[in-house]
Amino acid sequence: MENRAEFLAITMGLAKVGITVALINTLTREKLLFSALQVAQPKIVIVSALSKANFLSCLEHFDASGVQEPNVWWFGQSKPASYLTYDPLLFLTSSAGWGCMCSG
Repeated sequence: MENRAEFLAITMGLAKVGITVALINTLTREKLLFSALQVAQPKIVIVSALSKANFLSCLEHFDASGVQEPNVWWFGQSKPASYLTYDPLLFLTSSAGWGCMCSG
């Protein structure tokens, strides 16, 4: 996710509930992004719709290597149809409209 207010809220919320957050440069693409995801071994990846092309560019490496693709939650408009969107989860727990529901 690029630098925006929601990034800080999501990162701090996940850290608050004890989830380890691995931050990966949003300009990383293809094999380098695949390698970063292999090292981080995430259970869930949160991807901004603005970073969609960068993330989708690494999927062929998952297919070619036989490594299982991580679960992906999309933030923002224009997510691929087969993925879960993260937007509704932001509004579940607080009256101010910010919250986080995560398991892990």
